[in-house]
Formats: sequence, structure tokens, C-alpha cells
Amino acid sequence: MNASNVQNGLAGRNNQAPSVDFSGMQFIPVTRPHPWDPERQIETDLCFMNAELVNADFSGSILPKTNFMNAKLTNANFKDAKLPNACFMNAVLDNVDFENADLEGVEFMNADLTTARNLDKANLTGATFGGRVQFPPGFDPYVHGMR
Repeated sequence: MNASNVQNGLAGRNNQAPSVDFSGMQFIPVTRPHPWDPERQIETDLCFMNAELVNADFSGSILPKTNFMNAKLTNANFKDAKLPNACFMNAVLDNVDFENADLEGVEFMNADLTTARNLDKANLTGATFGGRVQFPPGFDPYVHGMR
């Protein structure tokens, strides 16, 4: 599967998101025009904005600056993935596994991480949160290097 297939939509039959295996993949950043400010450029690997992904496997993938804004991920696997400076703003991360994931500099503004697994085992150095972000019960973002 190439990036254009991902960006052009993932809905399968009956608008159900298929299982997608991205494990071990490395994506190269691309620069594209900002959607509402043509003077600016955005550097991103992939755009999963507004995507609904079920059972997506990103384990071991390298995905810097990937956009998951407004995405709904269910049972996704980010074990050992590298996602520096990715964006999960307004994302719903239902039963998503972040074991040993590198989430340095990731933005979690307004994200729902209530049922996220192994968030305490991820590198969250410099990751940001705010707004109505929801963490798993007992999770302290400051203890794990978030700001």
C-alpha cells in the first residue's frame, strides 16, 4: 500500500475501516502547501486526518510528523514505533497500544487516551497536551515528561 492510497481514504465496504498493516515501514517526509495559507509549507510523512482505522499495525514503523488529527483509532498497535512530532490533536485512541513507542514531541491536545495501553512505557519527552485531553486512570503526564 502506498501513501496515496492511504491519503485517498481507507473506508472499505459499508464504510468500515479495514485492518491495515504498516509494521516496520519507514516513510520519508514530504513538503506540501498549507491548506489555508499558501505562503506556508507543511512537512509531514502521512496524513491520517479524520481517518477511522481499526486494528492498524504501526509496530516498528518510523512516522515522523505524521498527522492523526481528528482520527479515530481502535485497537491500533504502535509498539516500538517512532512518531516524533506527530499530531494526535482531537484523536480518539481506543485501546491503542503504545508499548516502547517513541512519542517525543507528540501533540495530544484534546485527545482521548482513556483506554490507551502502555502509555506509561512510551517515551513522552516533550510531548504536549491540553484542552480536554483524557488520560488512562492513574496516568500522570508530568511524571512521564509531558508538558
